Amino acid sequence: MERSGISSTKWSLFEKESKALAWMSIIVMNLVETKVYIKEFRWYVRFGLMYVLVGELVILNFVFSMQSFYSRFTQYIYYSSVIFQIVFGALLLVHLPHLNPFPGYIPLRSESVDDKNGETILGEDHICPERYASILSRITFGWITPLLQQGYNRPITGKDVWKLDSWDKTETLSARFQRCWTEESQRKKPWLLRALNCSLGGRFWYGGLFKVGSDLCQFVGPLLLNRLLESLERGDPAWIGHLYAFLIFVGVVRFNLHHIKSIYFIAFTIIAPRWCTKLLC
Repeated sequence: MERSGISSTKWSLFEKESKALAWMSIIVMNLVETKVYIKEFRWYVRFGLMYVLVGELVILNFVFSMQSFYSRFTQYIYYSSVIFQIVFGALLLVHLPHLNPFPGYIPLRSESVDDKNGETILGEDHICPERYASILSRITFGWITPLLQQGYNRPITGKDVWKLDSWDKTETLSARFQRCWTEESQRKKPWLLRALNCSLGGRFWYGGLFKVGSDLCQFVGPLLLNRLLESLERGDPAWIGHLYAFLIFVGVVRFNLHHIKSIYFIAFTIIAPRWCTKLLC
């Protein structure tokens, strides 16, 4: 019992020190915001503070039900600290300083677009590197990293954006489609889908494949969750539950990858523009 009391005291001291350090860190970060402010980073502090306040409200509910066991002075100190935290969090949530003419942007280095060798990193004279990127780079969109770094350092202008590759230009797409459609028109039953497949090849089907993959992963998730709950009810070995949980994790990751590729990349940057280019030209 004596050893348990000592451990409890040490834990209580550690808890108080950690809480004091956390609040001091929040105060320091808010003081820094008066000098340097990035709009997007405000939620790093705000969400953390909201999370802490939710926990404090849960503890407050418990303390309120046990208030007969605490002295008035202890209750006064605790309630005052909680009220102060809530007021501070509410004020911090709506606080939005305007220190920068470009909200959300702070220059970290020179505004020059040149690298150490004096060569232009990005610009309208450079062709989009997507076509020659590796498979991993295409999956993770790593080929666009230089452009994102440029946008992080300074606002991007039209001169910083890459030129379209020859395979994405209207002239190339239109000429290829016209050639395929001319050949298709000579058939007894012309089929637009066949002409699109002829002009675009495998890229035409990527959007559909990724969309089917995302739908399958989204559909399999609830089924695996149902199996996981059933295994818990039956009292199956732990490794079965771990296997189902791992499969759910893999399904979520694959769904996100397929969804991003099919909706954000394929639908908006490949299929829709190219269809419009072909059908309107």
